Amino acid sequence: GSEMCIRDRLTLALDSMKATVEAIKTAGLECKVIIGGAPVSAEACKNIGADEWAHSPKKTVDTCKAWAE
Repeated sequence: GSEMCIRDRLTLALDSMKATVEAIKTAGLECKVIIGGAPVSAEACKNIGADEWAHSPKKTVDTCKAWAE
């Protein structure tokens, strides 16, 4: 499988993240999506439709490594 990471520092980016995740799913791409950045939380992850969220670069790397196994 593939992974995609989307990160931003602005709350305004949440709508763009959601649109990106929806486009990935609509296109039928088989990839997991992790989002991160200052405005991201577990609730935002659920609303956006991402597979995971990360509050730190380490969590992002650890999550992607786990997905690759």
